Amino acid sequence: SLSGGCGVVVISYDLAVRRAAELRAAGFGVAIADESHALKEPESQRSKALLPLLGGMRRLVLVSGTPSPSRPAEIFTQAKLLRPAIFGRRQDFERRYAAAHQGRFGWDAKGASHVKELHAVLTHALMVRRTKAEVQSQLPPKVREVLLIDAPEAARAWARVEAERAAGPAKEHSAEMTLAYMETGRAKAAAVADHVARLLAAPGRRKLLLFGHHKAVLDLWEERLRGVCSHVRIDGEVPHEARDYRVASFQGDPAVRLAILSIRVASHGFTLTAASVVVFGELAWNASDLAQAEDRAHRISQLAERVQVFYCIARGSVDEVMWRLVEKKLQVTSSLMSGGRAAGFGSGASGPAAAGLRGAALSGPAAAAAASGAKPSSPDIRSFLRPGPPAGRSGGGGGGGGGGV
Repeated sequence: SLSGGCGVVVISYDLAVRRAAELRAAGFGVAIADESHALKEPESQRSKALLPLLGGMRRLVLVSGTPSPSRPAEIFTQAKLLRPAIFGRRQDFERRYAAAHQGRFGWDAKGASHVKELHAVLTHALMVRRTKAEVQSQLPPKVREVLLIDAPEAARAWARVEAERAAGPAKEHSAEMTLAYMETGRAKAAAVADHVARLLAAPGRRKLLLFGHHKAVLDLWEERLRGVCSHVRIDGEVPHEARDYRVASFQGDPAVRLAILSIRVASHGFTLTAASVVVFGELAWNASDLAQAEDRAHRISQLAERVQVFYCIARGSVDEVMWRLVEKKLQVTSSLMSGGRAAGFGSGASGPAAAGLRGAALSGPAAAAAASGAKPSSPDIRSFLRPGPPAGRSGGGGGGGGGGV
């Protein structure tokens, strides 16, 4: 029971939603919300239940590696929660910073504008930023490479999409785009699996993570790689309790050298540092999902000399469109966080310029430090936890406010 005088409660978002009334009645004065981007959608049941609770705290800290996973509009709910006196109406924010306008299908706030200005506002008012280079300086470098695959079926699927589009840009979730996305994954599945088999056969007996999106594509990989080595699989059909067992098996059993993973399910929350090779057989629409998936291996306790990441891209397919969009999103969100132009997934390498594809890009502590630009401020986290008025009610700046992200 939360009414028993608990000093500290650690609780998941889902359970907090179900017990929001009890949490309010318990009278807690300080809250720390990890992975706070989970609150980015104001109309979700989670946000409706928890935003009033968090907004009433005397002290509030929001923690996230990706507070804005894809676009500036996604940070508004978190910013307003911390500084309601500064961040007023959502529509005004979106007009200024998300290039929002009334489009053919309603209000469109998927763009970005005045990003450096927004970075300055966030830095002054509420944001304390720590890069991986600062907090995990012993990590090995990460090497990204693009593997271009000839998959005629994937190219034909994209040609049908282009033929059906009467006007306007491709939409991420249109029916024709969704079909091309699936067909592309299937068309290159054999080539992806064969590349993974070659990596597993190389000297050194390294372990490998293979990420994809569609269940049917994961099925094809699993069937083709079944005899190569022992493996585990984690997707949406694997119960939560079984996922932890499979992670432990991959991490601890030398014979289990391959993990076949759903990007949606396994890109967050797992430590898979037994692997030093990561392969993306399919892409995701959000750059943050790809970066988070990479970091299942590239994190504390990684002992390899480097982490190698392969992106498998089918030539002339929807992959090339997705790659350009992912790069654009990464540039926007990185600029929002760092205040400068940050390197994309494939910066600094060669490849088909028209497709925006580049291979073999180094990243890691040195690259992250170079990309981060200005040196962040360094207040002690304890300054956020001292007793005081509810978060952001004074309307002050970052030095005297009641929360941070």
